[in-house]
Amino acid sequence: MSKLMDKLVSECTQCVQAFSEVLDAVDFLVSENKKTVSFFLELRLSCVEIVLTTKNSVMCPIGTLFARVYPRKNRPLFLHLYELMDEDDFRCCYFPFNHSSEELHRSFSVLADLLRELLPRADAMAMDDVLYEPCFAAKCAAIAAYAKEDVAPLREYLTEEEIQTWLFAQWGEYYEMFAQLMSFTRSDAYTAFVAGDIDKALKKYRPQAEKGKLEPYFVRLYSFLHTAEAHTFQPIPPECAELMQAATYGNSNDEGKLLLVTAAFCYLAVLVAEWLIAGITYLILGQGASFYPLDWLMVFLLPLGSAAFGCVALRRKFIPLVFRDKAEKVANIDRMVNRKGWDVVASTLTALMTAAVLLFGFLFVAASPRFYTDRMVWDAADKFPLLNPVTYAYEDIEQVYYIEGRINVFDELVERGSYVLVFADGTAIDMDASISVKETEEHVLPLLDPYVNEIITYPTDVELAKQYDKSVDDFFGYNDVAW
Repeated sequence: MSKLMDKLVSECTQCVQAFSEVLDAVDFLVSENKKTVSFFLELRLSCVEIVLTTKNSVMCPIGTLFARVYPRKNRPLFLHLYELMDEDDFRCCYFPFNHSSEELHRSFSVLADLLRELLPRADAMAMDDVLYEPCFAAKCAAIAAYAKEDVAPLREYLTEEEIQTWLFAQWGEYYEMFAQLMSFTRSDAYTAFVAGDIDKALKKYRPQAEKGKLEPYFVRLYSFLHTAEAHTFQPIPPECAELMQAATYGNSNDEGKLLLVTAAFCYLAVLVAEWLIAGITYLILGQGASFYPLDWLMVFLLPLGSAAFGCVALRRKFIPLVFRDKAEKVANIDRMVNRKGWDVVASTLTALMTAAVLLFGFLFVAASPRFYTDRMVWDAADKFPLLNPVTYAYEDIEQVYYIEGRINVFDELVERGSYVLVFADGTAIDMDASISVKETEEHVLPLLDPYVNEIITYPTDVELAKQYDKSVDDFFGYNDVAW
């Protein structure tokens, strides 16, 4: 956990301990796993579990505070607070993205008030089978609907009571995450309702309602949204309203927009630096050259690697620019959601990638062939660029050939022509490695006219190599096999 999350867990522990004294709890226990910290308050009849999420997930945001109640502490039935409310009561009982002590205390105060109000109903349920058993059966049925394919075979050899126990043990958490937590804390529709945007909430809920996919609670909420009362109803106290609105960060386009802006800046910054290096190299090495071909598209593509890592490493620097009105809140949420270790890794990878891009940009220009009036500089396959540049004089050219195609590793003809220069020392250079046929004909052949009498055509590179009693690899000095 981050330092901020450690602090919030400590603050929450103090709040729960104080609340346990108010409730006159029999016992107080703390349970922690990778995603949550749970505080159990064992009362005379029931048990209250107050949960604070410590890790962000697609199902529940980090820093979410909520509560479960076990009406009978020795039975598996758990109820979220909305399940203890009246059917026409739509107050919010989930508080996501608590990112400061002040917000956590405000959220806990509202949650504690709800618990004090609703716990008597849980106690009444614990003491009356007429209230408890229907609720237990309904919960089992709801969970069974999620696990219907697994439940059917069990009915042949397990009793109903054993199946119910199995359901809570194997599918209770799954049902809670998808049908309950996610429907409140990760729902754009519910967030809009809490924020008071009733029209947006209706629009978001309508497709699910028309397909009959809403849980009973949300069916009632959807009906309520059509009433005039919904426009004045306040589901959450004003002091906690921002928490639910902040849930949109990481649950909408906000985070993507931040990464996109940061990536664009990183791309442009590295592109400018690469262009400066490539441009200066081009001007220095290209002095006096009649033809200096470069595929400048590569210069535009290389900075994408730096942008991919840089948008993660530098995103916090751009939060004030992208989120002007809620920059501090988003920055705090980002610190909760993303560990510092990931930022260090992203920063290191960004620096390494940027260095590689700039170096490759330099080598890309330096290794490109250059043609002068009487000579050419070609990057030999077995030599490092610049350290051993290879210069070939046109007067040493023995013959120029044109091959109409080449044979690939599958013995198939690849119809891709190119010009081949063969020098007196036996060196053969296939222009296909760096220059197209059109560029060769427009820029290179005019320079070779004073030194070349004729151009001989061969169907393939293999047949050309045979004229010199060599294989393609030996003739060209490297593996020039077309794929």
